[in-house]
Amino acid sequence: MESTIPIINTNDVITSEELMYNSTGKFSDNDELAGLVAINLNVDILLILTDVDGLYTKDPSKDRDAIFIPEVKRITDDIMGMASKDGNSMGRGGMHSKVIAAKDVGKHGIITIVANGKYNIPKILIGDVKRTIFG
Repeated sequence: MESTIPIINTNDVITSEELMYNSTGKFSDNDELAGLVAINLNVDILLILTDVDGLYTKDPSKDRDAIFIPEVKRITDDIMGMASKDGNSMGRGGMHSKVIAAKDVGKHGIITIVANGKYNIPKILIGDVKRTIFG
């Protein structure tokens, strides 16, 4: 069976006018946009690439005791609490916005994979590298 993989490169906002979507009709961040595109294309998997391997119990850049979470079957308040809202110098929403996107697309039966963009996509998809699967 052939597969089609649409790749959408969404960059973070560059102007203040781009900042809010829900009530104003604008997008708040690239993870929300990716989720909306995934839902509207009715995809099987949403792959979000970032600068960390996936979800950790705490921010691994700030806490050496952070434990990697390879799979999340259900997004609970505890899971949301693990997801930092801190972005980096190139992003806004941190892991928090990725988990929200995963929760939103999960309502439509879409699996989300969050992984480090430094890895080869086929390796991410087959699980040869660390990644977090939501779904």
